[in-house]
Amino acid sequence: MQTLIDALSKDGVDEEKLLDEATKEFRARETKQLEHLSQVLAILTPEQRMELKKLLPNKIKNRPLHN
Repeated sequence: MQTLIDALSKDGVDEEKLLDEATKEFRARETKQLEHLSQVLAILTPEQRMELKKLLPNKIKNRPLHN
């Protein structure tokens, strides 16, 4: 929310600033998720990894949206 407030000015919204910040936040979130997935995969057997691969699409599909 602070990013949106910072991007507001008397001339309107600085869309480039908003998109830049959103990109940074997205990259940070994806990096954190990738690190977590790498840690999980490191302790799984090859068979468990294949089972996880089968389960992930349903998990992603049913995941609640976060604001």
